Amino acid sequence: MSDHAGPGVHEWSPAAGLVGLAWVLAAAAALWCAALWWSGSDPAGGLLAAVAALGVAFAALFGTRAGRACRPTPTA
Repeated sequence: MSDHAGPGVHEWSPAAGLVGLAWVLAAAAALWCAALWWSGSDPAGGLLAAVAALGVAFAALFGTRAGRACRPTPTA
C-alpha cells in the first residue's frame, strides 16, 4: 500500500501559520486572564478573559489535532 492518496481523494489540514497564531493568541489570552485575576479589580473582565482564553486554547488544540485526523483512510 502506498501512503499517497488516490485520485479524487484530498487531504485537509489547517495552515501551520494559523495554528501557530492560535497558540500565540491563546498564550496572550492566558496572560491577560492572569493579569486581570491578579489585580482583582474587574471580576467580570476576569471571567470574560477566562472564557476567551479557554475558547482560543480549544481552537488551537483543535487545529493542532485536526491536521493529523483529517487524512483519508485506506479502503480495503
